Amino acid sequence: MKRMVAILIAGAAFSAASYAQTNTVSSANVVGYIQVVDPASNRLVLISAPFNSGTGTVSTLLDIFGTNQLRQSFLPTRCDQVITWDVVQQRYVRYVQKTNSLFYFSTNFTGSAVNPTITRGQALWLQAPAAAYAPTSRVIYISGDVPNDSSYTNSIAGNAGNPLSFIANPYPVEVNINSLINTNDGAKGSFLPTRADKIMIWDSSAQQYVRLALKTPANKWYYSTNFSAVVEPVIIIQPGQGFWYQTTNAFNWVEAKTYTLE
Repeated sequence: MKRMVAILIAGAAFSAASYAQTNTVSSANVVGYIQVVDPASNRLVLISAPFNSGTGTVSTLLDIFGTNQLRQSFLPTRCDQVITWDVVQQRYVRYVQKTNSLFYFSTNFTGSAVNPTITRGQALWLQAPAAAYAPTSRVIYISGDVPNDSSYTNSIAGNAGNPLSFIANPYPVEVNINSLINTNDGAKGSFLPTRADKIMIWDSSAQQYVRLALKTPANKWYYSTNFSAVVEPVIIIQPGQGFWYQTTNAFNWVEAKTYTLE
């Protein structure tokens, strides 16, 4: 029998069963969940799905969001948008859910239904429609089997054009950004913020980015606007939180699982 464990209430409160507090879950087959705020009035949240929500380790949009959690309509402008990033084309791909509970490209709402695969290490925007159709925020759930693989590899795009990657911690734990990714993982630091790898974290309350750059020889992330600071800021990435990564140096980020399932 599977055991349900609350991992985190995203943007609201921590569960008593959070891995960050216990680091051990008493079951070999655990289902976890996070609560995500589905915002109001065109606002955005930057999320991820850190569980195996579908068959095996493969999850789709329907696996992650289900058939009745998101705002649906017969018009795409009245729906919640789930927005992914095409790292090759460096452009957004937008999906909306009709009242038949199937997903469609927002640019081809009358076309065929789609159900793309979403990886655990992939970030997603969730954007509300206008205030007339989303006057208040609400809570939705993302759930699935808690990952039990020992590590997960995320490919980070990099070249002279400074491409962007839309990534996330592939495990449902909170972690300091300095422990999550640094030069030991293949990231590139510098004594100048303009030459270092960059991370952009979305502040959902302020609806704006917090920008970081990787400083060497400290091998720590500092605010790009205060790169000369002596002490690095404490930046915690929550379970189910996505972020942007930008680099000229492509590398494979291998993240190890830091909890045990018993």
